[in-house]
Amino acid sequence: MKIKLKLTIRILFTLITFYFSFFTFHSFSQGIGINITGDSSNSKALLDIDAKNMSPKAGLLIPRMTTAERDAITTPIPESLLIYNTDTKCYEGYNATTATWVGFGCIGCTLPTAPSAGTNTPSQTEIIWNWNAVSGVTAYKWNTTNNYGTATDVGAVTSKTETSLSCNTAYTRYIWTYNNCGNSTATALTQTTSSCFSCGSPFSVTHTSGAVAPETKTVSYGTVTTSLSGASKCWITQNLGSTNQATSATDASDAAAGWYWQFNRKQGYKVGPTPAWTVTSINENSDWLADNDPCTIELGSGWRIPTQTEWTNTDANGQSGGWDNYNEAFADVLKLHAAGVLDVSNGALCSRGSMGGYWSSKQDNNTYAWYFYIDTNYSYLDSFGKAYGRLLRCIKD
Repeated sequence: MKIKLKLTIRILFTLITFYFSFFTFHSFSQGIGINITGDSSNSKALLDIDAKNMSPKAGLLIPRMTTAERDAITTPIPESLLIYNTDTKCYEGYNATTATWVGFGCIGCTLPTAPSAGTNTPSQTEIIWNWNAVSGVTAYKWNTTNNYGTATDVGAVTSKTETSLSCNTAYTRYIWTYNNCGNSTATALTQTTSSCFSCGSPFSVTHTSGAVAPETKTVSYGTVTTSLSGASKCWITQNLGSTNQATSATDASDAAAGWYWQFNRKQGYKVGPTPAWTVTSINENSDWLADNDPCTIELGSGWRIPTQTEWTNTDANGQSGGWDNYNEAFADVLKLHAAGVLDVSNGALCSRGSMGGYWSSKQDNNTYAWYFYIDTNYSYLDSFGKAYGRLLRCIKD
């Protein structure tokens, strides 16, 4: 009985040895070879799969899964983890640095090409980032870091306005295209904001048509430091929204006039009026709120509409013992001029070249507010209807 058991064990051992001698896995210290020839694995490979002499031939199946299944893989995900995405029909590898899946070798569709950088528009505190359109893509994604996974979808547009930046600072941002196959590689966009502001020097602002500016344009605003208001303050030397400073007290050009506002309203109007004039009366108990101040919104932090007291002091402290008319107001450092008013009933332009009215931030009552008035014979603070469209001149603390 013992002899039969020993014989059985020997036969079984022999069969196992014979089986493994013909097994297609060949494991050596340098790696593992999978083939039917019995060849050793390539010395440079940890895994060497060889289909030589195999009939019929066969391939290698990478793990297949949907995007949802892929996203369910728990972290940490190792660098270069490889899958086949059945939704995008793409092979995808994991980039641990950016925490994103990168598609390649797509079947039945083509990954989009990366957009090329456009010409950006900088100012002191914002940059309008621009890139060139790519045909055949779904949309674009934008990010402050090179990470597609956290990027913001900006739609099919080719620009992105970034605000609240620091002056004279270099910035790099990233843009991608994407389609149903996946996303492109990132394009780096670089831009330095404009030099930091120093009163007495001009500064550039790009106004964008919308809830405040009635048109899109870039303006270089002149500035001056003066104590006319009763304290040393920085003023712009042209009207908010104007293309240039007035050339005379009666300059009747659109370029010198700039835009007009109703009291405590963000929306500015250009002559036309543009946008449509819809408010013909204002009845509210409020000064001009800081959140509605176009000077702050359009020029940046610190800029604001002058107070009633500041306008009163400015008029009284003007050259020649205080201003008496628009000629004296224009002759002083602020270059105020008679740019007219928009009528309360329909927004039509009135009295340009003969009078001008500049809002203060102070109301008089529910329907009237204080503004600085000039014409050929007078210069004073007046109170009138809040729904008229008047000029703004901005001051900085």
